[in-house]
Amino acid sequence: MSRLVVDNLSVTFRGTGRAVHAVCGLSYELQAGRTLGIVGESGCGKSTSALAVLGLNDRRAEVTGSIRLDGTEIVGAPAAQVRALRGSSVAMVFQNPQSALHPMKTIGTQIAEAYRVHHPRTSRAVALKRAAEMLDRVGIAAAARRVRDYPHEFSGGMRQRAMIAMALINDPSFLIADEPTTALDVTVQAQILDLLDELKDERGLGIVLITHDVGVVSTVADDVLVMYAGRCVEFGPTRDVLDDPRMPYTAELLASLPSRAEPDALLPAIPGSPPDPSRLPSGCAFHPRCPHIDLVPGGRCHTALPELVGSEPGRLSRCHLRSLPARRTSVIITAREPRTGAPSDEPVLDVEHLTKDFALRGAGVLPGARKRVRVVDDVSLAVHRGSSIGLVGETGCGKTTVARLIVRLLDATSGTIRYAGTDLATMSQADLRPVRKDLQMIFQDPVSSLNGRHTAHTIIGTPLRVHAIVPGAGVRNRVRELMEVVGLNPDHADRYPHEFSSGQRQRIGIARALAVEPKIIVADEPVSSLDVSVQAQILNLLSRLQAEFGIGYLFIAHDLTVVRQFCQDVSVMYLGKVVETGGRDAVYGRPAHPYTKALLAAVPDVAAPRRGERAVLSGEPPDPAAVPSGCRFRARCPIAQNVCAQVEPPLVEVAPGQRVACHFPAVGAAAR
Repeated sequence: MSRLVVDNLSVTFRGTGRAVHAVCGLSYELQAGRTLGIVGESGCGKSTSALAVLGLNDRRAEVTGSIRLDGTEIVGAPAAQVRALRGSSVAMVFQNPQSALHPMKTIGTQIAEAYRVHHPRTSRAVALKRAAEMLDRVGIAAAARRVRDYPHEFSGGMRQRAMIAMALINDPSFLIADEPTTALDVTVQAQILDLLDELKDERGLGIVLITHDVGVVSTVADDVLVMYAGRCVEFGPTRDVLDDPRMPYTAELLASLPSRAEPDALLPAIPGSPPDPSRLPSGCAFHPRCPHIDLVPGGRCHTALPELVGSEPGRLSRCHLRSLPARRTSVIITAREPRTGAPSDEPVLDVEHLTKDFALRGAGVLPGARKRVRVVDDVSLAVHRGSSIGLVGETGCGKTTVARLIVRLLDATSGTIRYAGTDLATMSQADLRPVRKDLQMIFQDPVSSLNGRHTAHTIIGTPLRVHAIVPGAGVRNRVRELMEVVGLNPDHADRYPHEFSSGQRQRIGIARALAVEPKIIVADEPVSSLDVSVQAQILNLLSRLQAEFGIGYLFIAHDLTVVRQFCQDVSVMYLGKVVETGGRDAVYGRPAHPYTKALLAAVPDVAAPRRGERAVLSGEPPDPAAVPSGCRFRARCPIAQNVCAQVEPPLVEVAPGQRVACHFPAVGAAAR
């Protein structure tokens, strides 16, 4: 049986400054037919270790130790030998298929190219046929035709399937999947994870699954390896590690998961950030953040690196403690104290019948003509003071467009956006200016939403100057106060965005939104790209700010566990329309729409047994330019009938406070 053996692997980057110790003494063994999950925060060395297996590290990387693939040593091997193994014996699926695929080449050409590298005598036609077969196997419909498509013509999930087809076209024994589902919706994520599991069983693949999402590991991995600061800190069978962690970092990582917290609770977040790999602390690298450091006598956590030892067969952990105290519990803040006032019956922001059409030019449209595409259709929602409403749905359903319409970054085609009794939809930009300080937005990507040429002080201070919140001389002091409020060091105000971590950049965006003391914040996927530990810190920060200032949130996300923990009300969107809305307990406890039930069923459950029975939603949403007749969900719905194709269901109340757009709602049925 094929084996991948990594033994005492270290990867160090040396340049003009300090040496960066990205991976330190990592060891593991993987047999074909099994899946190893590697988890940890960003920067812990997960991806660097994977690149070392394929010999793809930067030229500056100094790689030591041993990597043996069926007995063949990779470390120090000639480049030609490593290239021969790459793709044929071990392959990789990269995190971002959008950047991994060449935009100017067809999908089929790129997959066929990977095949012909290892089969140079094969004709292009035969290779393209083989590419179509692989696309068909990974679930791409009409594969013989789609091989001629370009990457931009594939959805995110389809691009990831194409990357898997490319990786497997040469029948490798091992597959390294680096964050293969990070940017995907929960439904597409479930499809990709099930596909990887099927391919493993079918082909006897050994899979290394790299992720920061512990829920993903719990779904498909046989064993899990937890990394921190370049080292393995815990290893064992997945279920054993998740149910009974032996290393404080693993326990704290699990405790930070929103799925393990009570709704409206502060998450027990890990304080601080992972250490700089060029300045690793002495002793245990986790000791500056560890809640149990006082339990180890003699200050050994500060001075002595704990060994990776086993307490029982198959279990390894790196900690001076031989057993951990009981986990911390969440702090319930249901009352949101010390909120300055309770949620009001009258909404602060009331959106009714919001609609947005875009003009579409392109193939199939007569020259000079414009086709109208409706991306938001009759959406209504309300935001109350000191409360949060979650807006969920797959990519392309219109969530972000709704957000941009509400803050008037886009103009609505029709509908009203009432704030303090005034319809914002009809106001001119000049009249909107004084209102904008009450209605702010936190963007999904802090990298693109922060000006890289401006310091944190300028970014946070600009709204203060624009709206004349404080006198010019007081801006610097107010910026320092705001940085303290969001948990940033005020002494770093003159740093640029690239000098902050991803979580810190998101805090800058939050501070900028808070600068004008808003009443409403529209948060568009504010934690989707963050590690679970940083995600917990940001969610706790938003909760505390709501408690202190009575802010109302419209919280947009595709992670349903985050929405359940943070929001009191939920609206579910599908292809531009709200298909279910109501209180959190009703929507999560008694979902009435088949789409809502499918979204909830697709969420990875850390507490559930691996590969539990679940109904995975097949396919992807239709093109908004070709909306189906009747119910928009009917093509993917397991209970669709003839009437669903003929009549569009209205959004009607099926229980107090719960409304559903479905001809056959599951009224009163508990979620499974």
